[in-house]
Amino acid sequence: MLSATQAEQIARWELDHRPQWTHGQVDPGAAPVDAGRTVVPVGPHPAADPPRRSVAVEGLAYLGGAIILAALILVLAGYWHLLAAAVRIALTAGGALILLIAGSLIPQRIGSLAVRLRGVLWLLSTAATMFLLIIVVDQLGGTGGTALLTVSVGTAAYAAVLWLLHRAPAQQVAAAVAIALVAVALGLQADQHQGVLVGVALAVVSAVWGVFAWRRLLPGTGGRLAPPGSARLHDGSHPGSAVQRRLGMVLGSLGASVAAIILASVPDLPWLAVVPVALLVVAAMLLGDLWVLGVGAVGTLIALPILVSHYFQSTIAIALVLLGAGAVLVGLAVLVARRRPRSTGRPGDAGGGAEPAQ
Repeated sequence: MLSATQAEQIARWELDHRPQWTHGQVDPGAAPVDAGRTVVPVGPHPAADPPRRSVAVEGLAYLGGAIILAALILVLAGYWHLLAAAVRIALTAGGALILLIAGSLIPQRIGSLAVRLRGVLWLLSTAATMFLLIIVVDQLGGTGGTALLTVSVGTAAYAAVLWLLHRAPAQQVAAAVAIALVAVALGLQADQHQGVLVGVALAVVSAVWGVFAWRRLLPGTGGRLAPPGSARLHDGSHPGSAVQRRLGMVLGSLGASVAAIILASVPDLPWLAVVPVALLVVAAMLLGDLWVLGVGAVGTLIALPILVSHYFQSTIAIALVLLGAGAVLVGLAVLVARRRPRSTGRPGDAGGGAEPAQ
């Protein structure tokens, strides 16, 4: 009789030596991911490294990057003001290029580790590029909203290219932040005193981002801009696209919450802050998504006291308004939780919320 260890080794050998399957064919030995949904690889799977080696490689990469960052901070803090402008530009551009090349050289055969490492390195490259643009614009004499617009547009373009090349969560975060900065810069250009257009522009961009993520129109969310050549489910979506989709919805919710806080701080039209948070809560209810509702609740918690303080000076009145709003949010959270389907153990269920029908 085989021991448990021997049986596990035999099963692993059979899995490793199973023939590859092309698009349109289903592996008869593979367990279905879901009822009616079967993973169909369109190419050979890369051999995964042992878990211990993967953890060691990833840990060493992050530790080395942290040490390099610490060294650069020490050097820049002590000698940055002594360096010429050309040297500053060269150092920053060199750092951005090194991070870009390092991410490109990570082999695909290490699987998900390659996705994370490349994502982190290219995220740092995007940050270095933004710092480079700040130095260049400062040397050219740019100030105020014009300087912010130039830096944000350049960073957004660079982040978007990296996102199209590597559809990872880190690249979506970089692109979302850069595009949000573009919206803020455009709002400042149009309205430098009131701040209303800043909040409105950020709210509109965030809403569009969230809707695009929900409709799978963002790169990597499982739609037409999903990564070519990766495994597809029977319904045409991509494994891992649920994470990107939910991340896009959360980023849109976060941007809308920040827009509500900005609008609540405007002396003339603070009531506009109600619009983004109300739409956020309604969207969370319709989607049955606790993540979106949670982000909206945090935004409401921050924006509502600022908004109420414009109309009520009494502490008791402010407390009563917050108490009522909190009770409403708790009730909505209970309703959303009761509407959620029972978890089936799929990776997509861990994020909370039902997949709305397309």
